[in-house]
Amino acid sequence: MLSPEVPFQSQCPCGSGRKYKNCCWKRKMREYATGRSAISDVILKVYSFVVENMKDELLGITDAILYKLFEDFDSDLIYKVGDEMDTYIIMNINDICACDTRFDDGSSVIDAYLDALDKKLHPMALEFLLNWKEASFSLFEVVKVNYGKSLYLMDMFTRKSYTVTESRLSETAEPLDAFVGRIVQVGEEFLLLPSFLPVHSSDSESIVLDIRETKKYVPGSKTITWKRFFKKHWSVLHQIWLERLLLKCMGPKLVNMDGDPIMAFRLTFSLKEGCSFQVNRILSSIPDMNKSSDTTFDLVVDTKDRMDTTLDNILISTFELSEENLVAVVNSENRAERIIALIEDNLGDLVKSVDQEPISFDPDAMHKKTEQDDIPMEVKEEIMANFLDAHYTKWMDIPVPALDGMTPRQAAKKPGSRKKLIRLMKEMESRPSFGGIDYDTSWLWEELDLNKP
Repeated sequence: MLSPEVPFQSQCPCGSGRKYKNCCWKRKMREYATGRSAISDVILKVYSFVVENMKDELLGITDAILYKLFEDFDSDLIYKVGDEMDTYIIMNINDICACDTRFDDGSSVIDAYLDALDKKLHPMALEFLLNWKEASFSLFEVVKVNYGKSLYLMDMFTRKSYTVTESRLSETAEPLDAFVGRIVQVGEEFLLLPSFLPVHSSDSESIVLDIRETKKYVPGSKTITWKRFFKKHWSVLHQIWLERLLLKCMGPKLVNMDGDPIMAFRLTFSLKEGCSFQVNRILSSIPDMNKSSDTTFDLVVDTKDRMDTTLDNILISTFELSEENLVAVVNSENRAERIIALIEDNLGDLVKSVDQEPISFDPDAMHKKTEQDDIPMEVKEEIMANFLDAHYTKWMDIPVPALDGMTPRQAAKKPGSRKKLIRLMKEMESRPSFGGIDYDTSWLWEELDLNKP
């Protein structure tokens, strides 16, 4: 967001004699709004450019992220999750192709888009594109929410913090929520790409552990930065995100780094009147309590000596202090009890009462209020059709248990197996298409030389 250079009521420094708020500030706000609109517009134009010109690259990215899942998970489950999360998946495939794909000369798809332009871009949009192609994905945790305006995020790998201008997501996000995303800087402002992937708070710590462990065994990756690692090995982050989503649908036991069953709680400590300054001072003196702003605190425990984790520290709880309340957010019942005991021991009679409220995670709520819904349907349909083309092309040459271990091509050549293959294909066609699109499989029947009943 723009920040005023001088107080609104002061005389404008341009010398007009008018108040700043009625002079140059209005002009700056108009220019800023035009720039932000140009950024939103250029994102969609780049995605459309990708769909129209980068079909082979899109297929390769789709295959890298999704195809292996069909070897490890039931296809019905994959179709179900794919149908529910199709917009997230499509947006990420587009984003990866635009930003992380490199041609032989080292240039990116964004470079190709800029070369193809026949008109001048808005300076903010141009700066956004140049920084976008250099940005990498990472896993971010929500530390603080400024409702309707911004998010205070922490990169869970680099521990770097960002205040991200984000109006829609800030209306639904909660502290300790997490997501895979890409942050791009424009001027002094940080913007979140619409291609983010929501992560349940129960999964974020284990995703970090898995990726840290994976990085150890990727050749040449031990000494490179996280930014360079994710720029080159972006599929690792996305594959683990999808695996977690599929495992969650299968109903595994979810635990945090302490081994506690995951359930998020909001703890509201009602304070005695007029004691917020004293509470602020006491909180600042608690060991492991980090003050992130005038009214927000993070309880971060040092875990360097623990043998069961490669994390240097773990965020146990976030705190938001107001004149009337101290609000804490935790991700397990055990941590809730620990925080209640910690606050009561340190604040004593300054706390009148405490209310413990469960928090539910709803990725659909985040989805409904993001710019992802602005992606044209034809872009979504083409991406998913490309994926299904690639999937079924490979499926024909993979042994299938329902065909007694034969591949569909082998089964099509044996009279005794052709009936099983026809029944299987009819059953496949009866399922909802991946991403909910109307997909035509007539080419598959022709390829296998089968007469469709």
